Amino acid sequence: MKANSINQSKKKLLHRSGSQRFSYRLEERRNGVSKFPEIDMFKEVYDRPRDELTELLHSTMVEKGQTVLDEVASQLPLETPIEEVFPLEDADF
Repeated sequence: MKANSINQSKKKLLHRSGSQRFSYRLEERRNGVSKFPEIDMFKEVYDRPRDELTELLHSTMVEKGQTVLDEVASQLPLETPIEEVFPLEDADF
């Protein structure tokens, strides 16, 4: 029991995802309309109000995601709506 509390105190990010496996949650988002399911899942599972570390990490991920979309959009015709722009399969965070 003491080992568990010591290990818990070492964690920098605490998740609140319940009993459903991460892989199932991520697959649900990939099958949905999310352009960046990993970022959405991070917000749902780790981001908490008033937690500066997770808020900073999430903001950074969102900014990088927007950069990826802007880069992809720059290679498409100008009249392409941003809603129709999706990251490439190999875009990785």
